[in-house]
Amino acid sequence: MTSRRHTAQLRATLLALAVVAATGCATPRRAPLLEGQRTRLDNVKTVASFARPELGVSIEVSKIETYFPGAGMPSLIDAPINAHRTRVAENAAAPIRQAIVDHDAGSALRAALEKELGSLPWLEGNVVELKKVTDTREGIAQAVQESGANYLLLVQVDHRFTPAFDAIVITARVSVLEKATARPLYLNTILTARRHPGLPAGKTPLELAARLWTDANGVGARHALDDGMAELAAMIAFDLTEAKDTGGNLYDARGNPRAESVPNAYGADMEGYVVREPNGRIWVRFKNGDLSAFEALAR
Repeated sequence: MTSRRHTAQLRATLLALAVVAATGCATPRRAPLLEGQRTRLDNVKTVASFARPELGVSIEVSKIETYFPGAGMPSLIDAPINAHRTRVAENAAAPIRQAIVDHDAGSALRAALEKELGSLPWLEGNVVELKKVTDTREGIAQAVQESGANYLLLVQVDHRFTPAFDAIVITARVSVLEKATARPLYLNTILTARRHPGLPAGKTPLELAARLWTDANGVGARHALDDGMAELAAMIAFDLTEAKDTGGNLYDARGNPRAESVPNAYGADMEGYVVREPNGRIWVRFKNGDLSAFEALAR
């Protein structure tokens, strides 16, 4: 079993990520790319799309209604609280963004995807393009048609700080779409979280955490983004080759010595287990198929 310290770190990180994910769309269960589907893939193009060019922020969303159900006007109380928390987060992020204004996270992701996807024989000749894709059904259908390929591998990326600025979280909704129907053959959500190496153990004041990301021309943020994009691309390549569906043993953690029962990235307690442990990291697969990566602590 993983140590209690290890589990506690996972739980704390995932609870923070639950707040991040709550700002986005509902995430569907994983649809694996089956072996029979892979064999018929031809003329595939990859498009990576960022939700925004700069690092985003997230907040712990105020929900007065949770504590005072039926109060009748939670939005009147929550709105100014959330607006204030957003202003604080944006002010903290501004000098970090300025420090890394010349850093190109998109190019880092494109290079990583070219490397990792290029190792998959059934993606031979795949081209990776950076392009803004509107996150609507119509926008995605348009991207499929404009790709000029029979299949589109779409990587929709969101990268932002956790509310406490203790990590940069990169989340990708990844899909393989057929031109004829624009429907996904494959679909999953993949996430990686990178902490600043200089952050002390325990809770760190937001101002101190933000200042650490700014130090030395934002070197910590640059490394977190580059390493995160590289890991994300490796996770995508790994997940594309894992063909079992949610009814198979892929998500059955019973009897697995590395099983974890922790909150997933969307706030619900979910049982998952460690599928890989590369370079001091752990990749956790949840029962719904989500694949997430975190820092591995001593056991």
